[in-house]
Amino acid sequence: MTGDSSGTSTSGDCESFSWAVRLSDKAPNKRYVVLAVALLAGAVGILIFRSPLFGFLGFAIIVLSTAEFWLGTRFKIGSNGISSKTGLSLTSIEWVDVKRILVEGETVRFSPLPAPSRADVFRGVVVHMSDQSHAPVYEAIEKYANDDVQLLGYRTDTRGDGDPS
Repeated sequence: MTGDSSGTSTSGDCESFSWAVRLSDKAPNKRYVVLAVALLAGAVGILIFRSPLFGFLGFAIIVLSTAEFWLGTRFKIGSNGISSKTGLSLTSIEWVDVKRILVEGETVRFSPLPAPSRADVFRGVVVHMSDQSHAPVYEAIEKYANDDVQLLGYRTDTRGDGDPS
């Protein structure tokens, strides 16, 4: 489940592109840090509360809260909208609900909020792009986004060096 797996599927008039990104592939040494912190949380739970249950809960909380890092995320973008799936968690938004699109490097946030807000981090869908997904994501934005959508930080080049040629 790396950033390399991608595919396009067409069913009827619904064309979509999907890909997967596992953040731990970009920083393999951080896996050990996250595992160490999870084990430490488990040990603290056992030592302080003298209960294996609290140790397991501490370990599980750290591992589950970093599921995007361990398991990776599967993204899908098409005429119906954008979706992001990590484990059992599915987040999606339809194109008609997208009010702002924020492009920040390898990350694109599709927000239903028309203006910046503290609730931005809790609303919408965040997409991490792989090398193969840049062009399809930008094409989908141009094709499906409404005319009244605010594009912030959007670049038309797909090379990433600032040179559109």
